[in-house]
Amino acid sequence: MPNLILIGAPGSGKTTLGQALATKLNLPFV
Repeated sequence: MPNLILIGAPGSGKTTLGQALATKLNLPFV
Protein backbone atom coordinates (compact mmCIF):
# COMPACT_ATOMS: atom_id res chain seq x y z
CA MET A 1 0.00 0.00 0.00
CA PRO A 2 1.35 3.47 -0.79
CA ASN A 3 1.96 6.07 1.90
CA LEU A 4 -1.05 8.06 3.03
CA ILE A 5 -0.37 11.74 3.65
CA LEU A 6 -3.01 13.90 5.34
CA ILE A 7 -2.83 17.63 4.70
CA GLY A 8 -4.86 20.31 6.45
CA ALA A 9 -4.92 23.23 8.81
CA PRO A 10 -3.72 22.89 12.40
CA GLY A 11 -6.46 21.50 14.62
CA SER A 12 -8.40 19.95 11.74
CA GLY A 13 -8.04 16.36 13.01
CA LYS A 14 -5.20 15.02 10.84
CA THR A 15 -3.58 13.10 13.68
CA THR A 16 -6.87 11.70 14.97
CA LEU A 17 -7.92 10.58 11.50
CA GLY A 18 -4.45 9.24 10.72
CA GLN A 19 -4.33 7.15 13.88
CA ALA A 20 -7.84 5.78 13.23
CA LEU A 21 -6.94 4.88 9.63
CA ALA A 22 -3.69 3.23 10.70
CA THR A 23 -5.52 1.13 13.27
CA LYS A 24 -8.29 0.15 10.85
CA LEU A 25 -5.86 -0.69 8.02
CA ASN A 26 -3.33 -2.35 10.37
CA LEU A 27 -0.57 0.03 9.28
CA PRO A 28 2.04 1.87 11.36
CA PHE A 29 1.31 5.51 12.20
CA VAL A 30 4.42 7.67 11.94
